[in-house]
Amino acid sequence: MNLAQRQEELQRQFKLGIDTKLENSAVEILFFPFTSIGEKILDTSYGLDYSIPENREFVYPVFKLKKQHKCPGAIFLMHGLNERSWNKYLCWAEYLCMHTGKAVILLPIAFHINRSPLSWINPRLITPILEKRRTILGKEQSQSIANTILSERLSEDPGRFYRSGIQSLCDLTGLVRQIKAGRHPLFLPETGVDFFAYSIGAFLIQIALLSDKEALLKDSRLFVFCGGSVFKQMNGTSRLIMDNATYNKLCDYYLNHFESDNRIDRSSDASLIAFNSMIEKDRSAKERYQFFNEMGNNIQVMALKKDKVMPYDGIVEALGQECAQNHSSLIDFPYEYSHEQPFPLKGSKEQNDLVNFCFNGVFSQAAAFLSK
Repeated sequence: MNLAQRQEELQRQFKLGIDTKLENSAVEILFFPFTSIGEKILDTSYGLDYSIPENREFVYPVFKLKKQHKCPGAIFLMHGLNERSWNKYLCWAEYLCMHTGKAVILLPIAFHINRSPLSWINPRLITPILEKRRTILGKEQSQSIANTILSERLSEDPGRFYRSGIQSLCDLTGLVRQIKAGRHPLFLPETGVDFFAYSIGAFLIQIALLSDKEALLKDSRLFVFCGGSVFKQMNGTSRLIMDNATYNKLCDYYLNHFESDNRIDRSSDASLIAFNSMIEKDRSAKERYQFFNEMGNNIQVMALKKDKVMPYDGIVEALGQECAQNHSSLIDFPYEYSHEQPFPLKGSKEQNDLVNFCFNGVFSQAAAFLSK
């Protein structure tokens, strides 16, 4: 069964919140409830975000081998910006689980996937918002139904990008503590925790590692795919991410105003410092380069040549020349792809075979790296 067929099968079987033993697979999917411990970041002074119940109480899926009672390790699979379903990641998670023997945890970023209201994916409700934006900003190519909600929210308040990231970081750290303490039903105490991080998920994990004062992640391995850039070099303009007007506003805020914004909660100082250091090359560059160099063989980055959202130059600026030279690679695929769709599945049989081959190439490397 090729990748396209398997993804179709997994989408048919995957039902949010319903434990499932996958057909024709050694893997099962279990769901666990979670209450956000980073909710305090969304102080009521920031308006309606605090009152979105889906963002506070949600479930997250875990892929594990059916035969295992306790899993020998955990891999967090971190998704990209503006994702509204797990569909793209089902094959990724199944492959990593099957080829590492570890449980793969899909923890949604704040206000993404099942941490967002269903109205945010309802075209009938989104269309009037899109038309209003076109009336105010003018109609241009990067606007779409898919990116309207994120564009509107970040245009209203660019600070949401930081606050939702910090909330996600608090939630991630809380779940890692739970695993390490043996309070998660799938894991023994002190189970190792590693990461497969894609796109903005890599940005989040880089900040998590840089701000890890508790040393929870000191032995963690990080495999980055299509991510790892400093913020300044990212290009978020995409019909699947955000429109151009929003991206320009976001850049202006974080490059020119973020450091002086007195609304920012300075109490989580390590996280704030780590976030700020990932905004552009020269912010705390010496400390950042030293950190990633010291990770040594615990970090591996794979970038795509035609990736316009997370360009390789920005990855080098984040990691430093030495780390990038020793622990990153720049590859290309022999078919048309994009950052958002590195493995497009609706082509000819010949293209699908190439996609299948490239998918196996990427994920066999990731699985080998994360199996150690």
